[in-house]
Amino acid sequence: MSYNRKIIRTSSYLEIWEYSSPIFSSDNTDIETNQVSLNDKKKRRTFDELTPNEQDERLNRISKTRKNSKWKLQRLIDSNYDNKTSFLTLTTKSNIQDRTEFNTMFDKFIKRLNYYIYNSKRRQLKYISVLERQKRGAWHAHQCH
Repeated sequence: MSYNRKIIRTSSYLEIWEYSSPIFSSDNTDIETNQVSLNDKKKRRTFDELTPNEQDERLNRISKTRKNSKWKLQRLIDSNYDNKTSFLTLTTKSNIQDRTEFNTMFDKFIKRLNYYIYNSKRRQLKYISVLERQKRGAWHAHQCH
């Protein structure tokens, strides 16, 4: 089965994607898979080791990936949350620059919040979080639940 149009409906907007060539959604197409041994794989080069053209390609790919991730996150939020949704920005007093340490504290906070709201240790709280660094280098989280 193939299609050339994708429609995404959320509570606040309608998105229509039209493709110039059909997108195949079943396994009827013959796709070659190249098996490459681990020894044949190239070692990943750092950004400075790339040619200027390859650097431009990598930056464009990163930009496109971030843009697509942002759209997916916006759709997810718009599809699953309503006027009862809370938005929080969680920061710490201390300048925690270690992501693992911040994640540990964040997980404890989520467990406590879940227990406070649902009076249960079972994880029932549904949320989306995005971690970000502050100007001072400390981690903080933007959360929607």
